[in-house]
Amino acid sequence: MIVNLPKLHPEQLRIFRHPARFKVLVCGRRWGKTRLAAVAAVATALRGGRVWWIAPTYATSMIGYRLTKRLLSGQPWATPRDGDRAIVVPQVGGEVWFKSADAGDGGLRGEGLDLVIFDEAAYVPEAIWTEAIRPALSDRQGRAIIISTPAGEGDWFQRAHEAGGKRDGWASWQLPSWTNPHLKPEEIEAARADLPSIVFRQEYGAEFVSAAGTRVRREWLRIGRPTDAERQASKITMGVDLAISTKDGADYTAAVVVARHPDGRIWVLDAARTRATFQDVLRFVQAMAGKHSPATILVEQVQYQAAVVSELLRTTSLPVRGVRPDKDKLTRFQPIEARLEQGMVLLDPGLPDDFTKELLAFPLGEHDDQVDALAYAYGGGARTLEWS
Repeated sequence: MIVNLPKLHPEQLRIFRHPARFKVLVCGRRWGKTRLAAVAAVATALRGGRVWWIAPTYATSMIGYRLTKRLLSGQPWATPRDGDRAIVVPQVGGEVWFKSADAGDGGLRGEGLDLVIFDEAAYVPEAIWTEAIRPALSDRQGRAIIISTPAGEGDWFQRAHEAGGKRDGWASWQLPSWTNPHLKPEEIEAARADLPSIVFRQEYGAEFVSAAGTRVRREWLRIGRPTDAERQASKITMGVDLAISTKDGADYTAAVVVARHPDGRIWVLDAARTRATFQDVLRFVQAMAGKHSPATILVEQVQYQAAVVSELLRTTSLPVRGVRPDKDKLTRFQPIEARLEQGMVLLDPGLPDDFTKELLAFPLGEHDDQVDALAYAYGGGARTLEWS
């Protein structure tokens, strides 16, 4: 049986041919790790081997299955079985099974394996490797490709990478996105401009970086006010993070107003926070809006807070839009964090001290309500937000 496997770029081919039994690949986004894994899995199956492809979740495993199935489209010797998430080679008895780790290791025991692909290994519990999979490789002297984009520092994937250069039978590679010759340099530079440096280094540079500690450096903070002409050319947006409470220690209702200029500059014009009753929160929002006449007011709308949005829409003519966050605070903050780092954000000299303190302490500070309001104000219209 003569088979033509999908082509690999030079770095993929070098790793594919490497004789190490256990290969650990730390990859940047779009490097081509899934394609390399697919070719390795199919090559093993063509020799009659049994392969398991393990991903953190069902959805992630389906990415690998769909890509492998697509690469083999039209090949008469490959038989996809969608119901099982498997690809088999009947002529030689080879098989590739796509499995997920989110159900625990109960379904990942009992089989002798010739190859295991750990896809996005940084997001798979270490016990899946140590207790379920590594023993399954023993009787057949099976191999492993442990492959992922980093997910911070100190996890088992980083330890496996560091061990790769020190243990017999192991090898490790660190592969930034730009080592993929098919990825355009301008796309890399666009990502570098759009993302905070810590995110870019992890996701594209394939670096193990720590997100622990505060995110904003004091030297990033620039002071300035727009001229009348600059303000007139800008879109004024207000973000509101809600908390209905007057108790000491409770979260604040916070509002932040920004001006976004067409050239990319952002001015933070005003910020305030309060602990207040429902009616006082309504008055607080109206007062802030009255000072700046924003074109859009983006108000957090989750659970009971939806009543604030409904009441503002019912009783005022303010341009209120409810926003449902579908990302965590750090992810919501990343777009404005990148602009802060680039020096594109200017803070009004009259902003309250508590705003600056929240910004410099985020995400470790006691309160981050104004930071969240800033993220809403800057993120208006972003795809990461769902509008009511």
